[in-house]
Amino acid sequence: MKSIILMVMGILIISLVGCSSLKLAPANFAWSIETVLPVDQNGMVTEKRYEFSFNAKPLFFAEKGDSALYYDEELHIIKNEKGFYFITAKSFSGVYVFQESDGALALTNKISFEQKLSNPAFNSRFPWIELVDGDSKYLLDNKGLKGN
Repeated sequence: MKSIILMVMGILIISLVGCSSLKLAPANFAWSIETVLPVDQNGMVTEKRYEFSFNAKPLFFAEKGDSALYYDEELHIIKNEKGFYFITAKSFSGVYVFQESDGALALTNKISFEQKLSNPAFNSRFPWIELVDGDSKYLLDNKGLKGN
C-alpha cells in the first residue's frame, strides 16, 4: 500500500513538473545602439539585421494628424533589455514606447516633451535609455522619464 501511494505521488510530481512553463531567465532583449531607419514609399520601416519591420503610417498619424507625412522621414529606434521599443523622429513631440503583441507593436506609453525634438538620438545607459536632443539629455524607461 505504501509503495502504491509513493508511486502515485511520484507520478503526480513528475506530471506537475512537466506541465509547468519553461522560463529562461534572466534574458536581455536590448539593442545596444540606436538604429536610424528610413520610412519607405509605402510607409514601412525595415531593419534587415534584426528581421524587424512595421507600418509607420499610424505613428505619423498619431504624431502629426496625417498619415501621409512620413515621406523622407527617418525613425530613431532602440530596444531596452525588457524588450520595449523606443521610437521617435525629428520634429516629434515625444518618444513612443511599444511592446510586441501578436504580430504587431502595441503602444504602451508616450513620453511627451514641451518642445518638439530637433535632432534626437538614443543611447543605451543600462537600465535606462538615454535620449539626447542637442544639449538636452533625458533618461527614459518604459514608464517615462527618470524620476517621474
